[in-house]
Amino acid sequence: MNQIADTARFSPLAGEAGFDPIEDRLRANVRATIEAVFEEELGSFLGRLRYDRGDGAAKGYRHGHRERQLTGTFGTETIRVPRARIEDDAGKVTEWRSRALPRYQRLTKKAEALIAAVCLSETDTRRVKRALYGLFEGAVSKDVVSRAWRRFLEDLDTRGLKRPEFVPEFVIVDGAPGLEAARVALWGEDLPIQRCTARKHRNLLAHAPKPMQDEVTEDDRDMIYADTAAEIETRRKAFLRKWRLKCRAVADSLEQAGDRLFAFTRLDPSQWKSARTTNAIKRLNGEFRRRIKTQTVLPCAETVPMLLWALLASGQIQMRKVDGWETLSQPLAPMPLDLAA
Repeated sequence: MNQIADTARFSPLAGEAGFDPIEDRLRANVRATIEAVFEEELGSFLGRLRYDRGDGAAKGYRHGHRERQLTGTFGTETIRVPRARIEDDAGKVTEWRSRALPRYQRLTKKAEALIAAVCLSETDTRRVKRALYGLFEGAVSKDVVSRAWRRFLEDLDTRGLKRPEFVPEFVIVDGAPGLEAARVALWGEDLPIQRCTARKHRNLLAHAPKPMQDEVTEDDRDMIYADTAAEIETRRKAFLRKWRLKCRAVADSLEQAGDRLFAFTRLDPSQWKSARTTNAIKRLNGEFRRRIKTQTVLPCAETVPMLLWALLASGQIQMRKVDGWETLSQPLAPMPLDLAA
């Protein structure tokens, strides 16, 4: 006779909004599974299971557990990680460290990859938190997003983008705080940063009442697309004076970007069109995503450059030279703007 599991204990909760008995049961078993992984890892290192004396000389001795919080695609769990003391040939005693869960790690690799993927899809921190709230049960904070960005930049560093030869000389970003914090941690404060003027324009409109949005757009374009750095500075001060009176939130939003909104003026004027926004790379990414949307998942990482090269070779994606490429070798000029408006 087939045995049917008793689900009576789920029935009072089954009608609750958002409750899923399958997910609830799976997450209940996650903690035991993770803890078993660490026990097996330590047992393999020591050469004997727990309470087993073993045959050879002891590499170390267990001494209790400590609790760690771990966030993965299963949510956030508090787990017990075994501890052990290890003695080397010189008699020095150290603490055993798990390779499966290094020190200070709070996210599984799959969770980090998921958060990074959402960030790279041009989603800001607040939207990341909202989008992943249900999966991570509210555990995605600004610090988590910053760490995901730092892992991304550290990966670039590992693959050759190292100091001092290959550190970027000029970076264009959308203004994500997590990305900027990671950039400072890896490359320092001196690296010139350009905030995307197109994204800032949308921010300005979001702070303006609808009847004033056309006027904000006109003033912003007059400032950003001025012919010289001196004209940009003059129009920026005029923008701030005007909008502090008409709509303080608009002026505050512009001031929040600071000098990073005008870093493009340090370049040769022939490069300004390409350096003001992230549109060039967005267009390339958008065209690439549009052509692989039916596949959803690529079989391996090597497929990405192969597919991109095929699209370029066939002419389905066309790339043009960056405006002002002839003057790219010129050094950056000092910041010309007087930001005290």
